[in-house]
Amino acid sequence: MLNKPLSSLSFTAFDFETTGLYPDKDRIIEIGAVKFDLKGDEYRFSGLINPGVSIPSGASAVNNIYDKDVADKPPIEEIMPAFINFVDDSVLIAHNIGFDASFLMQTNERLGLKTPDLICLDTILLAKQYFKGLYSYSLENISKAIGINIENAHRAEDDAEACMKLFLKCLKKIPDYSYLELKGLLKHSGLRKKTLVQNYAAGR
Repeated sequence: MLNKPLSSLSFTAFDFETTGLYPDKDRIIEIGAVKFDLKGDEYRFSGLINPGVSIPSGASAVNNIYDKDVADKPPIEEIMPAFINFVDDSVLIAHNIGFDASFLMQTNERLGLKTPDLICLDTILLAKQYFKGLYSYSLENISKAIGINIENAHRAEDDAEACMKLFLKCLKKIPDYSYLELKGLLKHSGLRKKTLVQNYAAGR
């Protein structure tokens, strides 16, 4: 992928809502993803997940997802294979991607699923490069600062959509960005290559 122009690639902006902050013990309760390209094509993947444990009140206070909302939803083992198939052959994008990628890797290792070693881009790092001087680089604050509307902050699909829009706004700061190869974007943005398996596997 590194030698391919951005115009030929698919990207997947994704977000997980979880029961907590620690992928070794907490669980995913919602997945949201938008797969897109620079031609404007979009495909979506979203859904609530029954984590098999009670959702802590602190998590519910952030994402407004409660036990009653997931009681009749499928478990992660029924959803994750389809999600892996959805994101395959794309560049993964997330805001603070280390969090979501770590949950993805830990979950797949627990379920015995193979994870494609996809290249990962973090919109926090891109935003710090192309929208300098903001007092906060949370997705919500950046979105307000640069005119991205988030209907329901801290819900997976809405945050994934905002992440996609932020990525595209960062690209537009680069002249003739569609002609750049992916490795050129990394260089222009001051980023080093990071991939799922190499950088976010359990224990790293």
